[in-house]
Amino acid sequence: FGFNSPTNIELLSEAKGRVPTKAWKWWFNRGPGREQYRRWYPGDTVNLSIGQGDLLVTPIQMATATAAIANGGKVLKPRLVKAILTADEEPKKTITMKVNKKLNIRASNLAVVRQGMIGVTKGEGTASATFGDFPINVAGKTGTAEIKGKQDTAWFISYAPAQNPRYAVVMVVEEGGHGGSVAAPAIRFIYSKIFSEQLKDKRKKKKEANQNEEPIQANEEPTD
Repeated sequence: FGFNSPTNIELLSEAKGRVPTKAWKWWFNRGPGREQYRRWYPGDTVNLSIGQGDLLVTPIQMATATAAIANGGKVLKPRLVKAILTADEEPKKTITMKVNKKLNIRASNLAVVRQGMIGVTKGEGTASATFGDFPINVAGKTGTAEIKGKQDTAWFISYAPAQNPRYAVVMVVEEGGHGGSVAAPAIRFIYSKIFSEQLKDKRKKKKEANQNEEPIQANEEPTD
């Protein structure tokens, strides 16, 4: 998914994150008195499988990974600039999309992940309170990152529309609380702006449909 290495987005600096391994753990705890921490335990594997423990990722890495889940497994190089325009706003240069790599993951496995992410925003999902009534289907995942001595950090990754993805939006709120109650509502606001025209059309059609409904006539009382 591009973890443990920079995405090479056009910024001055970028952290590469960290995916811990047995070798890294031994090196990290190489100092005297740290011998008991050098071994890789089954608990380390469990923690890593859910994104906890010594794993470090950046928001742009998570956005790239989320897009790969949505698009069928293509890890794209994120761009800060889409096109360069002339003074007359005519296209001078278009920055083409680059695929860094194709994931070696079965389509059926990605489909299960996507279905699970749709479930997060529906029914009893952890972000259903935010997206349950949203007119655009959003797929997402809430998350809470923990750092010793600090308040919980809220995460939410997402893409939309869920059935035909066009956008991936990720947010992290440092020491903000839980993803479902803090980051997800902020992302809903972003999607409401992205899909403002579609939402406006949906509201207009719903209003017209309500106006076209024939009023229900009350039953007349029988007469002698």
